[in-house]
Amino acid sequence: MFRNSLLFRLMAEYFPAKLHKTAELDPKKNYILGYHPHGVLSLGASLHFSTNSTGFDEHFPGIRPRTVTLNINFWLPFHRDYFLSNGAISADKESIEWMLRNNGTGNAVVIVVGGAAESLDAIPNTMELTLKNRKGFVKLALENGASLVPCISFGENEIFIQTPHSENSIFKRIQKFIRSITTFSMPLFHGRGIFQYNFGILPYRKPINTVGGRQLNCLRRCILYRYVADYFPIKLHKTAELSPDKNYIIGYHPHGILGVGSILNFATDATGFDKKFPDINRRVVTLNINFLIPFHREYVLSLGCISADKKSIEWMLRNNGTGNAVVIVVGGAAESLDAVPNTMQLTLKYRKGFVKIALENGASLVPCVSFGENELFSQLANSDNSMYKKVQRYIRSVTTFALPVFYGRGIFQYNIGFLPYRKSINTVVGKPIDVEKIENPTEEDINKLHDLYVKSLIDLFYAHRSKYAINKEMRIVIK
Repeated sequence: MFRNSLLFRLMAEYFPAKLHKTAELDPKKNYILGYHPHGVLSLGASLHFSTNSTGFDEHFPGIRPRTVTLNINFWLPFHRDYFLSNGAISADKESIEWMLRNNGTGNAVVIVVGGAAESLDAIPNTMELTLKNRKGFVKLALENGASLVPCISFGENEIFIQTPHSENSIFKRIQKFIRSITTFSMPLFHGRGIFQYNFGILPYRKPINTVGGRQLNCLRRCILYRYVADYFPIKLHKTAELSPDKNYIIGYHPHGILGVGSILNFATDATGFDKKFPDINRRVVTLNINFLIPFHREYVLSLGCISADKKSIEWMLRNNGTGNAVVIVVGGAAESLDAVPNTMQLTLKYRKGFVKIALENGASLVPCVSFGENELFSQLANSDNSMYKKVQRYIRSVTTFALPVFYGRGIFQYNIGFLPYRKSINTVVGKPIDVEKIENPTEEDINKLHDLYVKSLIDLFYAHRSKYAINKEMRIVIK
């Protein structure tokens, strides 16, 4: 019960920590898992094997993991009970052998082989393992007939910063001397703070991928979002399949005032995305400013949103396998200033960055149009050359976000307020446009694909206008 605590899942989502399986473990055998590297605090080993926060029980059914830890962790009251409740065992031969000899089969003893000594080499972007003369675990495996399982954790050394020192430096000698007396190391390190990223004792939010967004699915599937979707209501319509063997960039249009449809359709499962597009891991792109506000940042991350910079988007398309869909509200903040009811003015004519990213990464482009997004709030229409519009654009150029002046309905009356009107939103996901990867696309390549995307979007709009648009005569305008 304690191993399955929600608290540990939240901790694992913080980084996030993920466990990857490359082979089956037979419950009829016993195992010694060698975990590398130790890192500063060995958080990956604790989350993966002392808890079920990353799904060990589902990955390896019938296997009981027991993490080996220093004897000193069993000396302190309450601290000792915490370790015992997680199934940790003492780092002595008797404890390990008892697990391998007297507890049947299906046992996996997890040993952080490099131990305390290795923590002194836990430098970001390095992988120095204390392993050459560590042979005790091998002897135990031979004596007990336990299979050895190598396990490597990418990212363990990146969650804290420790200044490197040469083996012969005075500082390193003092650390080794302390370890020889106390059995544990004292690396000098720092992480991030609660409200700033420069200095503190919290670990940095770096992915830990253990082979043997951060996205909190329980929050994305919260029933509250279904109630919000039913308020309008919002419906998601599929016109073609999305293969889990490919990656995608979904272009969402229009932005509207608040981009309500993009959040409810793609950042949550309120409208059934998971059932309509199984095995597709979608991530909504949002402004960097959303990650600068404490608590609000945690909320946005828990929905799986990612930052609107090229590195974040490319990481999803290059380093996270296939079956990823990055959702970009292409018109962005600029388009919100044109979110006038019964119109469809899209800021798209010169927006080609998403097309270039698609070409560079071989990601298929998927047009997506949302009928009703502009009808949720009232905003007065202003010409592009009006003083009012010029002031709004200036504010956007300085702050990166727009300040449209709008109103909706109230709680007990419909005339004016800040609640959105109850207008139906019908989001139609179009057919993917297959894109051949070009590492250095030319301007001609980008323009050709952009023109194809715009044509597909316009065709999608007119194909469904009569069915979902409130204004059946509404025309699409590309600006």
